[in-house]
Amino acid sequence: MKTKILSFSLALICSSTLMAQRTTTLRTNNFEAVLCDNGGLFQDYQGVGKLTIKSPGGQRIMTNGLLWIGAYYNNAQFIAMQKGYNPDFDPLGSKTDFHTGPISNDFNDPNYINQFVKLWQISRIDIDYHNAHYKEANYLVHSTIRDWPAHGDTNRGEAFYLAPFHDLDSNGIYEPSLGDYPMIRGDEAVYMIFHDLNRDIAFSDTNSMGLEIHLMVYAFDQAQVYHLNNSIFLNYRIINRSNRSYEQFSTNFYEWLSVGVGWNDLIGSDSSRAMIYAYNRDSTDFGYKGFGNYPGAVAVYDLDYKANGSLYYNNYIPTVDTNTYYPRNKNHYFNLIQAVGEMVKSCD
Repeated sequence: MKTKILSFSLALICSSTLMAQRTTTLRTNNFEAVLCDNGGLFQDYQGVGKLTIKSPGGQRIMTNGLLWIGAYYNNAQFIAMQKGYNPDFDPLGSKTDFHTGPISNDFNDPNYINQFVKLWQISRIDIDYHNAHYKEANYLVHSTIRDWPAHGDTNRGEAFYLAPFHDLDSNGIYEPSLGDYPMIRGDEAVYMIFHDLNRDIAFSDTNSMGLEIHLMVYAFDQAQVYHLNNSIFLNYRIINRSNRSYEQFSTNFYEWLSVGVGWNDLIGSDSSRAMIYAYNRDSTDFGYKGFGNYPGAVAVYDLDYKANGSLYYNNYIPTVDTNTYYPRNKNHYFNLIQAVGEMVKSCD
């Protein structure tokens, strides 16, 4: 088996059990961001956009953020994609190549489901409290610290080391009762693990790639620092657990930007900053969830500066030029993934 790991980080900045938790909301700073346990960002399981500003109007700035991956192996195309609205390819937005949890030999094991079909949300305050009190006799360990997915079950074919943790006694075993704790970024973080191996219905219509993805979404509670108070950070760790050595392996972050009232938005990019952005083209943004007299803007940065381009497509019914219409088959998607590092849908 050839295990290779790819890691990259993004920042979004805005101005102005079976019954386990499948979604959560990160509310650390000026954002309210809904996250799904299969890696779907800023939307709920019905595909409704849920990245909003903390304000009386609750203005939305993004409908979703999705990971797209493409590569070749033996001249064959392989794609792994998260769901997103598409009127032809996926009318209900219900299909996805990614499913919750690490790669395993038994995805239906109740113990696997109870351990991994969930999200893990923890704050720096919770960790500091744990560090100060874990030795006390009546101390009750925070549930996320207790259940942190530090290890998989090797008897089920899972990797032993999964989520990062501070190992106080350096014995390689996660033991929160002895002072170990999750290693997170920011002041609050949400951790999720998902994979593309156990595909019910392949959204991309290709074979699985054998990828396991670890994603930490985090934010800072720094009201006095403007850019941190208006930013959310994403750190992806992509692990190849297959026996294939892929060629032209490319990742793509798909954003559906919608700044307040989406129909009056414009989009652009700045190659020097590895950034794409959207903003209101009018001096006012009137309408449902609009910014009014204070138009907003949103930007997505590739913090590793590895983005090699950006593209957009229109989601309107084509009347003349179909070249900029939405992708309609796996070849269209593969070409988009291979061509750019970031992909933005035209604002609706």
